[in-house]
Amino acid sequence: MSGRVALPVLVGVDGSPASAAAVDLAADEAANRATPLVIVHVHAGPLRSSTGACAPEWVDPMAAQRWLVDMTVAGVRAEHPGLAVSGELLSGDPARVLADRSSEACLLVLGHRRGCGLPLASVATSVPEWADVPVIVHRPLDRHLGPSRDPRPVLVGVSGQEGAGSVVEFAFVEASLRGAPLTALHAWSRPAGAIPAGVHPDAYGFVEARAEAERMLAEALAGWSEKFPDVPVRRTVRHTLDAALTLTEASRSAQLVVVGSPRQRGVPRLLFGSVYQALADHAGCPVAVVPVA
Repeated sequence: MSGRVALPVLVGVDGSPASAAAVDLAADEAANRATPLVIVHVHAGPLRSSTGACAPEWVDPMAAQRWLVDMTVAGVRAEHPGLAVSGELLSGDPARVLADRSSEACLLVLGHRRGCGLPLASVATSVPEWADVPVIVHRPLDRHLGPSRDPRPVLVGVSGQEGAGSVVEFAFVEASLRGAPLTALHAWSRPAGAIPAGVHPDAYGFVEARAEAERMLAEALAGWSEKFPDVPVRRTVRHTLDAALTLTEASRSAQLVVVGSPRQRGVPRLLFGSVYQALADHAGCPVAVVPVA
């Protein structure tokens, strides 16, 4: 009897320290999910070393890139003997190729860096716009809190958008796989829903608006604790004019922050770009971007 083949976790590598950290994160994700890991390098120019320096012109680019993939695969196999690991060497625009290749994966993991004069993390910035699966962009954990016996929570930014259940579900799955609690945060600057009929806007005060935001958050989380009884949940509502800053600050005590990427026909999904960009540049932990249909 043949069983269903699990979709793999995909990770992009380029020889940089940032991509090496992404590989470690992707290997943990694949091991937790009991699914294969596929390591991909997309050829788009000179290979860069782990120091960020470009390889000499006399080095055969394809041979060097194959060596990078093979050595990365060998390293993961040594660290995770029970994990099915393979490598691929592709060519083209890295962001487009990785986004297209991710359609055959359950998760895509990337590093976030500057290097060789390239613009800020162009791949990590662009891929979540096009990928149809969740994308985790690695960032190092903020260590300002010092050691703690309790695991850091998974943090999820909960909006009132339709279809955001996929974001909440992904956050619960990650928290369960990591044995971590979940912090669900809704940052609001205006009432989460419509002002009740017959109530003048000037009479709709802060207390009522906060209560509406708390109701929306409770509805967004309804039912998920029953599906994931092993995940303790903390609900947090914050009034703020800068959701990006609020989530970034909260991420400093988390081990993963999860946000949604809205999908609109003919419009880039990252309409929340300022939020994602702030997290990608400044979050105190890796950032997961989940497509919202």
